[in-house]
Amino acid sequence: MSEFTYVKGLSELQVFLEQFPAKMEANIMRAALRQGANVVRDAARQNLAANSSVKSGFLRDSLRVRTGKKKSGVVYASVKADGDPANQAIWVEYGTAAHFISVPDVARPKKIKRNGIIKLISMKTFNKMVSRGSLVIGGKFVGESVHHPGAKPKPFLRPALDSQSQAALLAVGEAIKTRLTKQGLDASGVDLEAS
Repeated sequence: MSEFTYVKGLSELQVFLEQFPAKMEANIMRAALRQGANVVRDAARQNLAANSSVKSGFLRDSLRVRTGKKKSGVVYASVKADGDPANQAIWVEYGTAAHFISVPDVARPKKIKRNGIIKLISMKTFNKMVSRGSLVIGGKFVGESVHHPGAKPKPFLRPALDSQSQAALLAVGEAIKTRLTKQGLDASGVDLEAS
């Protein structure tokens, strides 16, 4: 875990930002926070590769930066996994306990008899069928249930934030300075340095 990070010069940047209307200030902050979150996202992607968690690349490629503004006026940025890999991200980050995986009865194939009674197909027939409802692992039908031994945690997002918090703050500050310069304010006198 990293130590507390302090960046000198951020209060001077805040003075410059207060000269703008609230909407423009929020837009500047959203763009700056995106730059800081990009630093964390890139580190998380590197951590996934370093801890051998990249198999297909779906999780790594699904990491996205989002920014927004709450009703209270607070501007934020977040790094999240999008789509199906979102659950996978939690499993990789925190690991999983040993558990059973089974096919629920509602997903098992059924057949309807002439008298209208629905009958579940036997597991013997079920395992021979190539249709929905059977557990397939590694291209082989494994039957109704299987015991998963669990997975060890391979943290990638928390260490990225811990190790890159200082770099992210500096990226935010530099983005603000660049944007203020584009807006015609001289922010060159504000020196950002981490301590």
